[in-house]
Amino acid sequence: MQEVTLTIYDVETGDEEQVRLDSRRFTIGRVPENDLMIDDPNLSRRHAIIETLDESITISDCGSQNGTFVNDRPVIGTVQLHDGDVLTFGGSKEITVEISRELISESSSSNRVSGTQMPSKNPVQRAGQAASVFGAAPSWLNAPVVATAAAVLILLVAGLLLALNRGSDSAPPQNSPASITSENSSVARTPDDNVKPESAADSTDKPKDDLASNVTKTSNDSDEFRIIDKYARAVMTSISKDDPRPVLPREVVGQISEKVKNYSNSTALREVLRDELRTIRQPGLGQLASAAKDNDIKPPLVVFAALAKMNGDTQRSDPLATAQALLPAIRKLQRIFGTDTGNDSMLIIATLDQPPKGNFHPLQLAINKLANDTSESVPKIRTVWYLHEHQKLSSEAYDRVLRFLAIGVVAQDPRHFGVDAEPLVF
Repeated sequence: MQEVTLTIYDVETGDEEQVRLDSRRFTIGRVPENDLMIDDPNLSRRHAIIETLDESITISDCGSQNGTFVNDRPVIGTVQLHDGDVLTFGGSKEITVEISRELISESSSSNRVSGTQMPSKNPVQRAGQAASVFGAAPSWLNAPVVATAAAVLILLVAGLLLALNRGSDSAPPQNSPASITSENSSVARTPDDNVKPESAADSTDKPKDDLASNVTKTSNDSDEFRIIDKYARAVMTSISKDDPRPVLPREVVGQISEKVKNYSNSTALREVLRDELRTIRQPGLGQLASAAKDNDIKPPLVVFAALAKMNGDTQRSDPLATAQALLPAIRKLQRIFGTDTGNDSMLIIATLDQPPKGNFHPLQLAINKLANDTSESVPKIRTVWYLHEHQKLSSEAYDRVLRFLAIGVVAQDPRHFGVDAEPLVF
């Protein structure tokens, strides 16, 4: 990961503070769930995202009201960041981007002196510059003198090598090495071939180099994998208030892919999901969508939640009625976890079968404890993937989240996944 530091300058007070990026996806906004919280009404709840990937550092605006600016230019789409760039959000604070010197490529760092970019020079100019640094050469050091000195030096070295060679010829013979020819081959081998080869057992038991393993390993970046990743992130965006570019871990996309394959490979599951999707597309969806919006709930959140719940049960029921019955529970959980991001909404899906206790939820308390006990950022902790990995979320709840996302993926293009139904449009 690239080493990036943000220097925050308060225009009003003149105070400065530094924050180091500790994740590949670094969020900035005015609420505590961000990696960097700036308590300023001019900022949106989630204002901007800085992403680090290999040698690239980019920033994108999250649809904020007042916009994001790099060197006084508005950010449209994704903008590449460079060392020394100045970011502004809402006008009250300036943030200077500082990229560590190790990140500068060799081709560019060779032209830097004390952090100042030096112009490119041809070899003649470089030679002249070196002479000016170390002083002019003495007048007696001319070309004939240098040539004579070089010839004398060459003769001395040649004489020394000849003397050493004669000494080695007169040395007593040593034991001759083992034969360097193969019985079954007339091709002579070099002495390097005398190195003992690994036995079959040795080559099997010896762990392979990680790089070699990566080269021979089949890549997961197939077209189908990328399609599922794209559709799953689209689901997370559709169920959030302000999360235009959600990120899913690769292993999670792989788990969602396995769930999608279950629907594609099973005739019974395909038929059940086909009937459910056809039912949802009936006029009753308009009434459900209206009721969801009245409760400030995104319709895809309640619809996919209902389908995930039904696919986890053995009895079949009406998906519209199931979704309508889930509205009160989702409304209560939304007050606790929020739906600002897709990860917030995932917490609601994970806890649908576990009602809150008053204004608190056991999972919320577990998140607070993890935040105090670890150095991880709060946004990272507030994900079902992290909570399940740290045994704060049951396997049943985690499986419900995977079903939710898998159904959301299939619903965007059912026939691509073998389900004879029209895509759901909200």
